Amino acid sequence: YSREDYLTVVKGVLVRREDVPAELADEIARRLDGKTQDVRDAVRVARLAPQLGVDRAVRLLLGG
Repeated sequence: YSREDYLTVVKGVLVRREDVPAELADEIARRLDGKTQDVRDAVRVARLAPQLGVDRAVRLLLGG
């Protein structure tokens, strides 16, 4: 994916398939930008975010 495509795909998948609010999907996409190109990482972060928060979930999964 290009950077813009990745952001668009992540937000779309999180909102439509994972029922994540648009604002949270945008935050997750921005936080992962440049760290991964794998949409599955965004899904994992979204699933952990309610318990850990976005920043902590990203650090746990990607070390960043």
